[in-house]
Amino acid sequence: MLTMSGYGIAKIITSSHSAEITLKTAGSLWMFYLAIILSKLSTEIEPSKKPKIGFGQAFTQQFINSKAWIMAISGASAFMPQFRSIHINVFLFASIFAVVGIPSMLVWLKIGDVISKIITSERANRIVGYTMFSLMLVTIATIWIK
Repeated sequence: MLTMSGYGIAKIITSSHSAEITLKTAGSLWMFYLAIILSKLSTEIEPSKKPKIGFGQAFTQQFINSKAWIMAISGASAFMPQFRSIHINVFLFASIFAVVGIPSMLVWLKIGDVISKIITSERANRIVGYTMFSLMLVTIATIWIK
């Protein structure tokens, strides 16, 4: 995604209104689906019954994740190095994002794991679920506001 953004997907999306609308719509629908899932969080799930997601499914889902596209496109426009070779620029851009992004994502995952261990009551879980649902709706709205 970072490589595609670096090589110009941002220009294609910004110059094609239908591509922009398609990406916004798919991303918004995906985020709404996630919001519904978050609003139905339950403390009754046993660790052995947690649904597992594989690498392939997680990888594929990133391509309809509007937040990931926004990060990749805005990152390419703001932080792309300006050397003579586009290939070096894209390589450095993607590499630096990986070096910074992977540790950040690991911290984010750990925080989620800690929160899931702290919140054990059904009431607290509903509060967190509805809060996350509301925040996802706000995020969806910000995607459509210009």
